[in-house]
Amino acid sequence: MKKIILAVITLLFTNITYAQHRQGSWQDYLSYARASKIALSPDKVYCATGGGIIFYDTRDNSINKLSKTADLSDFEIQTIEWSEENKVLIVAYKNCNIDLIFEKKIVNLPDIKRKQITGKNINGISIIDNEAYLACSFGIVVLNLQKQEVKDTYIIGESAGYMSVNDVEADSEYLYAATDNGILRADRHNSNLLDFNSWKRIENIPRANGKFNHLAFHAGKIIANYTPGTWFEDEMYVLNGGSWEPYRREIKFAADMQVNGNYLTIASRRQIFIVDGNHNISRHITNYRFPDKEVSSIDPLSVALSADGTIWIADESQSFIRHSNNNYERITYSGPIDNTIFSLHQIGSALWVTPGNKT
Repeated sequence: MKKIILAVITLLFTNITYAQHRQGSWQDYLSYARASKIALSPDKVYCATGGGIIFYDTRDNSINKLSKTADLSDFEIQTIEWSEENKVLIVAYKNCNIDLIFEKKIVNLPDIKRKQITGKNINGISIIDNEAYLACSFGIVVLNLQKQEVKDTYIIGESAGYMSVNDVEADSEYLYAATDNGILRADRHNSNLLDFNSWKRIENIPRANGKFNHLAFHAGKIIANYTPGTWFEDEMYVLNGGSWEPYRREIKFAADMQVNGNYLTIASRRQIFIVDGNHNISRHITNYRFPDKEVSSIDPLSVALSADGTIWIADESQSFIRHSNNNYERITYSGPIDNTIFSLHQIGSALWVTPGNKT
């Protein structure tokens, strides 16, 4: 099979970009059509896509991008997260490379990428005590964002073995790790987190040995999502006074859970839920009403709610969406529909792209 992946078009065809770019400079023509993750800062909204990161500046309503050609250290973003205390966007790639994107510089941390671990992956990023906790396929990696370095690695499996961690969260007492075999927790203040013996499986939660993929600390409570891997059968539980109770039974799937201020946003299957500080559903979205059409079958992968009430959506098929005052707006960046390219053709000053594979 011959497969051409459009990562960067290194050869600039005559008349294609002469008016916009310096002759001989490198330009990318990547797809930003499929969005996967939203991260909020006070004045920017970041959206991870197949081609890089699109960000919307709320101060001047401008749309910009970060890509491998000029900014990022790698291709194929796995996830992103914003740290307000450190004013940095953390970017994790599918090959486990990491970028720390500050206002005036980008710091690359290739430590995990260089580790010789089969099947390694970064499943999620959580900001706890101004540090970044990376949920990895082998354990937990803690980044000191001030020093811009790896601080610790917690190998929490039995007998100090690797254990895939899907998410990390904390309350005032414990650090929690959602895994494929239940939820583990450790005392944040009175235990050696480097010692696997400090991590104990929670036995009093339903599905105690099942796969949990998301955790959130919302309105003073830890919320966990159990996923059996079958269609629309996820179950949520909330820690209430030492006991785990069912939570929002109508939510049967969670692709992503975020806490934004007093709200918990959940990207579900074909729908979006926003839960308020009283743990009631304040918004339920099942379609997008764009000015030109209505999309009734939606594919949200990540959702965030900014302080002004604007809802930001990363959708697998509709890309980056802004929802405010009952209006839906696509936030797009020029590029092909897909990064897999069958052929390229120059016609006059235009470059025509045919997506697909050649077998």
